[in-house]
Amino acid sequence: MPALELAKINSKYKPSDKEQDIRKWVYKRYREMKESPERQNIETIWTKSEKAWEAFRTPKEDWQSNYFIPLTTSVVESILGEMIEQNPRPLILPRGYEDANKAMIMSHIFDYTWDVANGDEELRKVIKSALIYGTGFAQEFYLRDRRMIRDIIKIGDKSKKKQGRDIISEEREAFEYDDCMMEYVSPWDIFKDDKARDFNRGTYKARDVIRRYVMNYRDAKLFFSGPVWNHLGNFKYVRPGGDTDFYQFYKPPQGIDKAEEVEVLWYWSRKPEDSLVIVINDVVVRMGPNIFKHKQLPFGRCVDVDRLDRFYGKGEPELLDSIQDELNTLRGMVIDRNHLDIDKSFLVSQNTMLNDEDLIARPHAMIAVDDPKSVQSLEYGDIPLSVERTLKAINEDSVRVTGVDDRFQSLQKTPSTATEAAILKESTLKRIKMKVNNLEKGFLVDIGRMRVANILQFYSQPKLEKIVGEKKTETFKQEVAKLAASNMLEVRDGTPYKKKYKEIRLEDAEIFPDESGNFKERKINGFSFFELKPEYYMPVAQGGFDIKFDAGANMPLSKPLMQSKMTELFDRLMPIAITGQTGYDPEKIMDMVVRANDNNPQELKTDQDNQETSIEMNRVEMMIDLAGQEDQMVTQGKQIPEIGTPYALPVHTEVHINFLKSDAGKALPDEQYQILVTHTMGEIAAIEARGGGQQSPQQINPQQNGGQSSPFPASSGMGKPTGPPNTIQGGAQVPTGQALGNG
Repeated sequence: MPALELAKINSKYKPSDKEQDIRKWVYKRYREMKESPERQNIETIWTKSEKAWEAFRTPKEDWQSNYFIPLTTSVVESILGEMIEQNPRPLILPRGYEDANKAMIMSHIFDYTWDVANGDEELRKVIKSALIYGTGFAQEFYLRDRRMIRDIIKIGDKSKKKQGRDIISEEREAFEYDDCMMEYVSPWDIFKDDKARDFNRGTYKARDVIRRYVMNYRDAKLFFSGPVWNHLGNFKYVRPGGDTDFYQFYKPPQGIDKAEEVEVLWYWSRKPEDSLVIVINDVVVRMGPNIFKHKQLPFGRCVDVDRLDRFYGKGEPELLDSIQDELNTLRGMVIDRNHLDIDKSFLVSQNTMLNDEDLIARPHAMIAVDDPKSVQSLEYGDIPLSVERTLKAINEDSVRVTGVDDRFQSLQKTPSTATEAAILKESTLKRIKMKVNNLEKGFLVDIGRMRVANILQFYSQPKLEKIVGEKKTETFKQEVAKLAASNMLEVRDGTPYKKKYKEIRLEDAEIFPDESGNFKERKINGFSFFELKPEYYMPVAQGGFDIKFDAGANMPLSKPLMQSKMTELFDRLMPIAITGQTGYDPEKIMDMVVRANDNNPQELKTDQDNQETSIEMNRVEMMIDLAGQEDQMVTQGKQIPEIGTPYALPVHTEVHINFLKSDAGKALPDEQYQILVTHTMGEIAAIEARGGGQQSPQQINPQQNGGQSSPFPASSGMGKPTGPPNTIQGGAQVPTGQALGNG
């Protein structure tokens, strides 16, 4: 390191005394964090863990095997495959009754930000890092990804001197991303207080943290060009890594492109003071307080296996370290033994004039010797069973130490139901459940709290849209007055602007205000959009919202098991639902099964205009079918409801009347005839009681040969069915198999 007064950077960059002290402090803390004994030890473990997961093989130099059994890779990927299917989401809970509706809206905002930030993919990276290195890291922040783009305005005329045409363009600012984000951070790029045991929990939480970036110089110049990250205006002094004599404290690391890249250190501090400092190649471009109102270090920590009183956890490769080494050694020895058995060594007499090349095996080879017995191959015995048993025992040890068999998805017994399959699978996943529980109660709760705080901070800041039009016109004045009345107007330098808040997209749900002005949620088919005014979700109770996860040891089923489980539920519920004797809705049950099979129920239904008519027609057909079945049952001497079918439609009763008028009905024995008449009379009475508009029929004469032209007089009003017009009128339109008319 050059003497401070000789550093060439000082010829241009003239930091203030405070900048000089902060710059010196950041590089001092960075060096202390990197060189701490805990960090040095854990980096050695990380390097070995990476090689184990990569199944790294040294280059093969001779005939000996360098076979690497991918046991560690298999265990890590098996655990990861189970954990990422859980798709955990926190519950946003109010701290007061007055915030109940706001907590519901906040839950939807959280889900929306998680989706747009691709949170599931970032979470997968964090979990994988935890399984490999023992600890996974993520940063929770608000990102505005700024870039400059050019729009083509005009293509000029073809020049006489040039074959091409000039393109006239206009440059403008664009943001490819503008929302909350959780971003995976490599453990190699984050450095923490050496006494810390967590970022933001307990009495041993970290005092300060540094996140390191290596960026292209031009990208850094664009990012740090605004007043937020370059409020000191010092980025103009930043230059890519080069001659080490140029710098005062910074030393370009190995592996960095000195001509095009810069090293950016983001220093976050809780103590000795709340601060965020950004230093780029010896230049302080920002120093000030933490920009986030939650004032926490914006990082989350996910641990695979806890080390008590330690910050860094233990990963699966470290658990399998000795097992992996022994497996590789034994398997390599077995393979070497097979190599030797195939390509044998030879016992050769000292008097035999042979060299190594003569004894290389090849088809139709002939070795000329005086005495055939003077050349003998070296024979090996078979590999003893003890080696196979040892390999098996080592594999069993790996299951014991990790709790995971890399083949646990193949069940010993073929299950007969989805529930049985879930129970059998669950018995192999106890250790994974503990990991999921640690993930939810630790890492995701911390991330969730910071995400909610960032939503409250940044979503409440509206975008301003300039109101276009002539200011003196009546239309312009009315628009301004309307916005002012709704508190959506802001005036800056005499120019009125319209406040515009973020909108979220909801799938199969809608948020709407009720009569009292409180917001409610209801299910719909398709998408809806909701504008997020601050008063809709800003909490009234002190402390904001609580973050928690559902308790319980049950792990969600895989997609095929869930589909099978839904089918089982459908088979049990649908027969009960279609009777109409319970509150279950057959259509909703069917929608549930369709969604479980990744289809949109709305796309499989009839058009909305015809849906109600179609449902009513289905109901009418069912009632007609039931009436025909009851007539058949009476003919066969079977029992039917004495007081009539509950909630029978008039068209149902009309079927009974037509049957009683028919020759088949008149031919019934007196007892059966009377049973059907009583049944029909009960239905007519029920229709009248429900306001069906029917007149009371006269007593029916049960004599089978009474000669009545109709057992019901015309005054009964049962001459026509009262279903939908032009639907069921008897004859050819009646479903086949029914006992209607004259049978």
